[in-house]
Amino acid sequence: PSVTFAALVLLQCLEACFLTAHGSSGHRLFVSAFMLASKVIHDDAYLNKSWSIIAQRMFQLRDL
Repeated sequence: PSVTFAALVLLQCLEACFLTAHGSSGHRLFVSAFMLASKVIHDDAYLNKSWSIIAQRMFQLRDL
């Protein structure tokens, strides 16, 4: 299974459950969904510093 596809499915489910929710950054939400999907599918944890690099520094290390 594709982690990207799983992250998109998760986001679709979230959108269906929270129709009125609005956020300022879809990128941050996608990266969060991607992190979760990666953990579930691969059961492998990257370091927070690695996720910060992958997310192009959208998250501070303390946020992760």
